[in-house]
Amino acid sequence: MCCAAEELHILNYNIHHGRGMDDQINLPRIAEVILETQAHVVALQEVDRRTERNHGVDTLHELSRLTGMAYIFGSNIPYQGGEYGNAFLSRLPVTAWKNHHFRMLREGEQRGVLEIVVRTPDGRSLKLWNTHLDYRPDPEERLFCIQQLDELAVDHPPGHPLIIMGDFNTLPGRETYVAATRLWSDAWVVVRGQDPGFTFSSTDPNRRIDFQFIHQAPDSFKPVAARVPSTLASDHLPLLLTYEWVK
Repeated sequence: MCCAAEELHILNYNIHHGRGMDDQINLPRIAEVILETQAHVVALQEVDRRTERNHGVDTLHELSRLTGMAYIFGSNIPYQGGEYGNAFLSRLPVTAWKNHHFRMLREGEQRGVLEIVVRTPDGRSLKLWNTHLDYRPDPEERLFCIQQLDELAVDHPPGHPLIIMGDFNTLPGRETYVAATRLWSDAWVVVRGQDPGFTFSSTDPNRRIDFQFIHQAPDSFKPVAARVPSTLASDHLPLLLTYEWVK
């Protein structure tokens, strides 16, 4: 064998602020899902910190304690006496991070994209973005956010992979997905082709609305495995991709 491959397990998961399909907030259950996947990096959406509905608990701090992973939080709105937004958990060192708030076309929930750069075990840098787009049927807001992601990606160095993931609240073939895949590759499709890969709902999976996309990936970096673990810990199912970085 001429070269060795380094595998990275990347998970994205809308955790519904920790509330499962039994209507109970159960953070140890969310942590168990994360630990089972052996993910190096986890992108979380719908994360509460010290809100009334989570009884003042810092959800992210608790998940960090339960998983042994460091955390980065991107607050998008104040909510019920606390904060609400997206987050990363990481076993890899985080060398840089920034939360970008999207410009919005109309009134509604402030959306954003949380960016981190991690250092892999062999010393390379990998940039990851985590977002949660508008849920309304009209795609206008989502399309505007995709446009802004494209603008942010312009400054990304060519030949360096960027993983863009989260809850996009759209379906394959719809306007938002088509706009995204003009520049980005759907990692699930690269690995699994037309397998459905449904991520919503967790009780009756019938839609794929959670995605991982790759931007400007060199030939030495590619997704090699993908699965959707089954769990009722949230209303969404988690999406796990394994990437291989050939040395």
